[in-house]
Amino acid sequence: MKIRQGLDFSTRDYEGFRSNMIDMLKNKIPEYSDFSQSDVGIVLIELLAYNLDLLSFYNDKVANELFLETAMERESVARLSNMLGYKLRESSPSHFKQVFEIIPQETNFTIPKGYVIQTEESIAEQSVQFETDEALIIPPKCTGLETDENGNYLYSVNITQGYSVVGEVVGSSNGATNQSFLLDYAPVVADSVEIYVNEGMGFERWELKDNFLDSTASSKHYTLFIADDGTATIKFGNGVSGKIPDIRNNNILANYRVGGGTVGNVGVKTIVKMPQKLADIKSTFNPQEAYIKGRDKEDIEEARIKAPASIGTRYGVVTLADFKNLALTVTGITRANAVRGAEYSTIVNVYYLPDGTIPNDQLEETMTELYDERKLVGTHVVLSEARYREIDVEVVAKTFSTYVGFDIKEQIIVTLRNLIQSGEYDFGETPEQSDLVVQLLDLDGVRAVDVIITGADNLQADEIVTIGQLSVEVIGGR
Repeated sequence: MKIRQGLDFSTRDYEGFRSNMIDMLKNKIPEYSDFSQSDVGIVLIELLAYNLDLLSFYNDKVANELFLETAMERESVARLSNMLGYKLRESSPSHFKQVFEIIPQETNFTIPKGYVIQTEESIAEQSVQFETDEALIIPPKCTGLETDENGNYLYSVNITQGYSVVGEVVGSSNGATNQSFLLDYAPVVADSVEIYVNEGMGFERWELKDNFLDSTASSKHYTLFIADDGTATIKFGNGVSGKIPDIRNNNILANYRVGGGTVGNVGVKTIVKMPQKLADIKSTFNPQEAYIKGRDKEDIEEARIKAPASIGTRYGVVTLADFKNLALTVTGITRANAVRGAEYSTIVNVYYLPDGTIPNDQLEETMTELYDERKLVGTHVVLSEARYREIDVEVVAKTFSTYVGFDIKEQIIVTLRNLIQSGEYDFGETPEQSDLVVQLLDLDGVRAVDVIITGADNLQADEIVTIGQLSVEVIGGR
């Protein structure tokens, strides 16, 4: 009796599907003999294999997007994190004190809110735009904060990177459930979005929510999603969870700001250009760096760590891991550590590494409030910024005599700096020489390597390593 092979249901790719179907064809129709690529039957099999491969890919992708550990789309990670009570950080703009040099006048002079100033354009980069946060009214011949050598008055005002969009007509409600609308400009500053809906009594501001779980049929709520490219989509409810806007033409408006990110972290005295210069302004400049730096949106890999950590600290912090994880949920902190002052001590020392986007006093104020809400009575939390420990690294690498590729010395320097200074090693962790050797042996052209690390002994709980002196010698090649 001839045993016929069945389908291999573990097949996941084009080649597997193709060979599987050809084998089945041979078993089902033994007299079929033409298996060349020009045969119509084989062409059909290959078309089907291609589509099955594509369907298999999307099937796996959908399955991966259901879990925080494997999701690759920002929207998926954001939704899963929200379910854990953690909200991904969106990009935010930088804030400066801007000085205007004013020529003395006989009457009041006003610099309006939203007045535009920019950095100078360079060959490689476009200018970065800023706007004044409020109107600056300057009385006649009034001494300002100070004067320059020519007797002109110097006045300062707060400015924010980006520009404002006011009264954008987002669209018209058609009465359907779950209506969504895309804002016209990007990148959108998430916390600046205001949505107004006209239902016959003029435009009324609706409330932003993370989701519609607590919304009723009459709740004037909407949700907001910021995509990877900075575009923003607003979404309304279904009439059961969240109100559906009344059917009207052009009855949905939006106010928001465009900008944000580290692009706005410019240097001192670089914001000097006025596209529409007012007659009474002689010059303008930023005397200091940003008092609040711009931040890029949170990386999804960072969210994978912080979102689960937020669960255990939502209602209380007890263990040292709880204290560490709660600090990591604070925007502006990249790494944290927690240790007790002594055995059985009620003092917990929390060390944190800021990313430089938020002033330390604001960070500590936020953390203090969080710990006061969740810590046990009698527990005292001491907050301290991390200290860097400089370590010296000496490398001697031997290359293959035939190697003619990239500069090995430069590769080694870049690899070590990326490895040691990118967060691979946490508080109190010392790089192992063997770990560095393994990383360097993976470089093209390196056949042997010797690494010596000095200065990393007895790292403390508040110390993080960084590279001090780095010496690299390459023998036998470039």
